[in-house]
Amino acid sequence: MPWEWAPPDIFLEHEGVTIYHTYDDDVIRLINGRYYSTCESAPEDSIYEFGVEDLPGYDSKRDRDPGLGDPNWEYHKELIEAAIDAGLLRQDEPLDEEAE
Repeated sequence: MPWEWAPPDIFLEHEGVTIYHTYDDDVIRLINGRYYSTCESAPEDSIYEFGVEDLPGYDSKRDRDPGLGDPNWEYHKELIEAAIDAGLLRQDEPLDEEAE
């Protein structure tokens, strides 16, 4: 079966910035629960990918959904939106760890 690229799913849109899911080993729909990208078409190992643990205020105790063990998507949204508001995340740019 031939391989065909498919665009990633959108995780959130905030203040004109779209954040996309990344996928484990380029396997479509096998979401990597801790990593996201600011660029729709960038390869998985690109500079546009970032981990939620790299964002200011990250608390590993809040990173898992209680009882389910899945990533706490609402907590990830809070962190990412705060990073966008602080200027750390911009569309099609790598994480700027020095902005604010």
